Amino acid sequence: MTLSDRFSDLSPESAFEVLSAAGAREKLGRSIVHFEIGQPDIQPPAHVIEATVRALRDGKTGYAPAAGLPELREAVAQYMKRRQVPATAEQAIIAPGPKAALFAAMASVIRPGDEVLAPSVGFPAYTQITRFLDGRTTYYDLDASRHFAVRVEELERHVTPKTRVLMLNAPQNPTGGIIGRDELPAIAEFAARHDLTVITDEIYGDLQFDGDFASIAALPGMAERTIVVDGLSKNFAMTGWRLGFALVPSGQGAAFERFVTHNFSCTSTFVQVGALAALTGPFDEVAAARARYAARAQHVAGVLDALPGVSCHTPGGAFYAFPDLRELLAGTGITSRELARRALEEFDVAVLPGTAFGPGGEGFIRIAYLQPDEVLDRGLRQLAACFAAVGAGAKAGAGAGV
Repeated sequence: MTLSDRFSDLSPESAFEVLSAAGAREKLGRSIVHFEIGQPDIQPPAHVIEATVRALRDGKTGYAPAAGLPELREAVAQYMKRRQVPATAEQAIIAPGPKAALFAAMASVIRPGDEVLAPSVGFPAYTQITRFLDGRTTYYDLDASRHFAVRVEELERHVTPKTRVLMLNAPQNPTGGIIGRDELPAIAEFAARHDLTVITDEIYGDLQFDGDFASIAALPGMAERTIVVDGLSKNFAMTGWRLGFALVPSGQGAAFERFVTHNFSCTSTFVQVGALAALTGPFDEVAAARARYAARAQHVAGVLDALPGVSCHTPGGAFYAFPDLRELLAGTGITSRELARRALEEFDVAVLPGTAFGPGGEGFIRIAYLQPDEVLDRGLRQLAACFAAVGAGAKAGAGAGV
């Protein structure tokens, strides 16, 4: 059998590659600190688990409607209204995971040859799906000096007549950057002026630390040109449940329903029942998790920023830090990928190289701070030792050349 070019051209996702390599070392008896995977260190809310178990016991294990249970679609619409996004149940499409929702969203608008304007450090699926659909990714840089802000002047530099889609993600993976409410109107005006569809990945929307999260879909005139992608993996700690959704423009729900029917038929019925319990509250455990991640963000950024040759801004949301190691690595010939390899193999701490998220990630690494405090601090100490060894090697090399 010969694989199609679409399949052959797909790249692996580094998070799972590093997780596998870390697991292999653990089998050899090593104690690894896992900073590589965005897996919350808490369980889903108890009432969500109970609702899901009850659904199984009640026999809710058959097919569901392709676009999702009507009551869950209505709950998604109400959930989006909390973000001031106009929404109806007809616009909500339920999917087996946020990635499935993302694929449907991108497949709905990308034609062969279309350009997708995406961040130069961002979720790898944006680029991989674009390539799979015979589109082309054009990267815009985030402003690292402004906590990885999206700058409209940077978007203007890269937009072309072939640009069809603007990808947004905030709070952002891998940087923890956010898009302020006051910054969204200029981005919306840019998208409207260039007649772009906006796909906004809001999977970390409930995990913004300061101020209420604002969606671009809530701005006047944007609901009809925006697809919101979201899910329950991160905010409700339901990663393995695979429950995502898309909110599509009014009148487009039927077309999306046809697509998902031919793609995955439907999303697991009992998981949808659990999702309904999550989206209708209470939300106390989400608020508690957000506060815990915010405290960790302050701690992790403070520790890293104090290290020689390292700069780290305090994340504004999600649960990732993205320290800048360019000063540390300058003149060493060591890439962020090589640094990540050494961190795992020599210091027993698993991190992701910044280049796992795109070409703008060279000189950075991503740290997922999702461990108990004592494990988190042990990992930071081991990373500090790794950085010190790199710095010492650079000084030794410079001295040898004198």
